[in-house]
Amino acid sequence: MLETLSRLQFALTIAFHYLFVPASIGLIFFVAIFETAYFFTKKLEYKKLSNFWSEIFLVVYVVGIATGLTMPIQFGTNWSKYSVFMGDVFGSPLAFEALMAFFIESTFAGIWLFKRNKISRGLRLTTVWLITIGTVISAVWILTANAFMQHPVGYELAADKSKVLLTNFGQLLTNPYLIWMFFHNHFAALLVGAFIVIGVSAHSMKKAGATSGFKKSINVALVIGLVSAVAAPVLGDSYGKYLATVQPLKATLILGELVSDGKGGLAPVDATSSATLPVDLSSLPEIPNATLVRSAFLVMVVLGVFFILAMLILTLRRKLLWENRFFQSLALWLIPAGYVAIMAGWVVTEAGRIPWIVYGLMSVGDAISNVPVASVVFSLCLMVALYALLFIVALMLINKIVRKGPENIEEAQHASA
Repeated sequence: MLETLSRLQFALTIAFHYLFVPASIGLIFFVAIFETAYFFTKKLEYKKLSNFWSEIFLVVYVVGIATGLTMPIQFGTNWSKYSVFMGDVFGSPLAFEALMAFFIESTFAGIWLFKRNKISRGLRLTTVWLITIGTVISAVWILTANAFMQHPVGYELAADKSKVLLTNFGQLLTNPYLIWMFFHNHFAALLVGAFIVIGVSAHSMKKAGATSGFKKSINVALVIGLVSAVAAPVLGDSYGKYLATVQPLKATLILGELVSDGKGGLAPVDATSSATLPVDLSSLPEIPNATLVRSAFLVMVVLGVFFILAMLILTLRRKLLWENRFFQSLALWLIPAGYVAIMAGWVVTEAGRIPWIVYGLMSVGDAISNVPVASVVFSLCLMVALYALLFIVALMLINKIVRKGPENIEEAQHASA
C-alpha cells in the first residue's frame, strides 16, 4: 500500500508539473520568433503577437515553477532512501539546472514581465532569446538526471553499496540515452506549443472573425507543427532501436522483438547484424506494467500518425482554419490530444523501467521512505485539492488573456506602463 500510494503521489506530481513544461518550452519559442520578426521589420503587429503569446507563456511558466517546487520535497519525504542512494549523482545536474538555467530563465522572465514595454527592441529580443535558451538548458539538466536513472553511466558503487558515486561527469553529460530523450522530447514540446497556438488562434477567429495576427500565428505554427510532428516519430523510432541495447525488456514491450544470443538467452537487436530471430512475447518472463506500457505506446503511435496527417492537411488547406467553423472548433482539441500523446510517452519511459527506479541498481521498493500510510494519504489528498485549484486559476487567467486578444493586451500594457 505504501509503495502504491507513494508512486501515485509522485506520478500525480510529475504529471501535473509536466502539463506546463512542454507548453513553456513551446510557447517561448513562438514568442522569440515573433519578437525576432518585430526587431527586423519594426512592424507593430509582430510586437503585439509577441506580447500576446508571452502573456500565456508567463502564466504557464509561473504555474510550472510552483508545481516544480513540490518534487524536491517528495525526494526528502516519500523517497528518502532514493535520495541517499542517488544524491551524489542526482545533485549535480539539479544544482547546475538551478544555478545556470533557472537563474537565466527567472531573471529575464522577470524583466520581460515587468519591463518589456519600457526597453529597446534590441533588449527585448535579447531577453526573449535568453529565456528561450534557459528553457533548453533547463531541460538538458533535468533529462541528464532522468537519463542516468534509465541508463546509469559514469559511476561506481560505494564500498558498502549504499549509494552511487559519480566518477565521470563527462559520461553523465554524453549519456546516449540523454541525447535521444532530449531531442525526442524537445520536438514533442514544440508540437504541443504549435497546437496551443493553432487551437487558441482558430478558436479566437471563430469567436471574433479572421484577423491578420491570428493568421500569421497559424501560418508559423503549422510550419513548426509539421516539422515537429514528422521529427518526433522519426527520432522516436531510432530512440526505440537504441532502447533495445540498454533496456531490452522495455524495447520488447514496445517493439515486440529481441534476438537470440546463441546461448539459450535473449539479447537486444543488433543494428549491425542482418540475422535477427524474433522471439514470441509469450516466451518472456512476466513484466510489470506490460499492458499499461503497450497501451501507452499504442496511443502515442496512433496519435503520432494522426498529427502528421492533420498537419499536412491543415498546412495544404490552411483556409480551413481561417474560415471553416468546424475545423476551428476541431483545432482546439489538438491541445489535449498533444498532451495525451506526450503523457503516453512518459508512461512508456517511466513505467516501462519498473521494477527499477535506477535501472539495474535500485528497485522502487527499496527507494521508499518508511513513513506512515496515513501521512501519504493526507498529503496526496491535499495535493489533489491544491492542484485542482491551481489548474482552475491557470485556465481562468489564460481564458481572460485569450478573450482580450492581441490588440487589447497591447492597449492594457501601454495603459499600465
